[in-house]
Amino acid sequence: MTAYDAAAGRRGRAIENIYPLTALQQGMLFHTELADEPGMYWVQDGMLLEGELDPDALRRAWELMFSRHEVLRTTAVREGVATPLAVVSRTVPLPLQVIDVAHLDEAGRQEAVDAYLASDWERGADFTAPTLVRIAVIALAEDRHQLVWSYHHMLLDGWSAPIVMTELMDAYQAYREGREPRLPARRPFRDFVGWVSGQDLDAARGYWRERLAGITETTSLGIERATGDQGPGEARVPLSAEVAGAGLTEFARRHRLTPNTVVQAAWAIVMSLYSGSDDVMFGVTTSGRDGQLDGMESMVGMLLNTTPVRIRVDRDEPLTTWLTRLQGEQVKARRYEHTPLVTIAASSDLPPGKPLFNSLFVFENFPVQDLDEEERNAEASGLRAGMNYGREQANYPLSVTASSGRELLIKLSYDRAQVDAAAIDRMAGHMARVLESIVTDEGVRVGELSVLCADERELVVEGWNSSSVELPLVGGVHEL
Repeated sequence: MTAYDAAAGRRGRAIENIYPLTALQQGMLFHTELADEPGMYWVQDGMLLEGELDPDALRRAWELMFSRHEVLRTTAVREGVATPLAVVSRTVPLPLQVIDVAHLDEAGRQEAVDAYLASDWERGADFTAPTLVRIAVIALAEDRHQLVWSYHHMLLDGWSAPIVMTELMDAYQAYREGREPRLPARRPFRDFVGWVSGQDLDAARGYWRERLAGITETTSLGIERATGDQGPGEARVPLSAEVAGAGLTEFARRHRLTPNTVVQAAWAIVMSLYSGSDDVMFGVTTSGRDGQLDGMESMVGMLLNTTPVRIRVDRDEPLTTWLTRLQGEQVKARRYEHTPLVTIAASSDLPPGKPLFNSLFVFENFPVQDLDEEERNAEASGLRAGMNYGREQANYPLSVTASSGRELLIKLSYDRAQVDAAAIDRMAGHMARVLESIVTDEGVRVGELSVLCADERELVVEGWNSSSVELPLVGGVHEL
């Protein structure tokens, strides 16, 4: 029995398992404890439930989720141990709160929901509790309820959350109909922790040492500054209907590329424009579900990892040739995507303490059918359910998140204390223009891709480069 096991027992908590946090989870815990503002790595998901709600069936469905998935019964311990630990309780009291505001007017109901969300965000993760999850059911009317599910991001990645919500609605439907749920078996997250702990770090160090050789500075976008503001900001990349719809997907398919490769390449070009360097590096979050472990694709937990991507923008290279080369580099890097970031940093030429990157790229390619299935299952039980709220905060000045569902969506999330909104809006416009140029001008070289928006092109061509300016009639410079 470990020292922590004994201490937990004295508090009356039965422990099911204890294992080390993964490297990414350790980083999340570290940054959460150091954060000056609340909400670091705290996730809030909201679902609006319309129709007749069976509170007992919903409670039983949530209890089943906690029973099935050990990560929902997990907290993190850092003090008194050599390595931060995940501590899994055998059972936990269901952290569900019911709030009735149906007696208020519409403005009062919205104010109550906003107040709960703000309070929950301010509170963040409670690492003294046996679970890092909280649930609230806010009754807005007899047939209208707001479900808020919040949790620390170290428990669940974006792939796992829809799995849990789909199972929740399946279980709710079964209990509502008086039968036992039949849910698929899933491999426990602890198996992933054991597998990733056994990776060959010597081979990984060799790969990253070669990949990052010569980089001695973090890529700066040149827009970072103290703004005096606080809190998170967000801007949507204004993609045209052609690019957001089938345009980019068709371009990728035609050249045997993934949409991920194309959007990453566009971001590299924008970074090159802003940094003034043709050799850029940013972080990329990978799903971790590459099939190297059986059952990985349906596991519930935090399988993500963040690793650096180094891209050389060769302006003389044909666009499609360059993109194909980038995709080949991505495939090779996938073998080492589970390498801890601290190990990668130690393998680089950057000075100790210098971050590998200041911006993060995320390409979300979650199973599209999950949310649709979730809504259908709810409707079969007399409910109409739909996700209507989402909020999370990460530890980077700027994050680029691309989502490929029915259409491509790209957003720039940023720290308003370090980057101002006007600069982000301009960057979003440049990102949109690069993607449009890639899709429509595929026969060009990389350096010929258009980056400027229409207003900027007009300013350059008709303003700065105008040749219609009258010149004084003088004999030479000396007369001027």
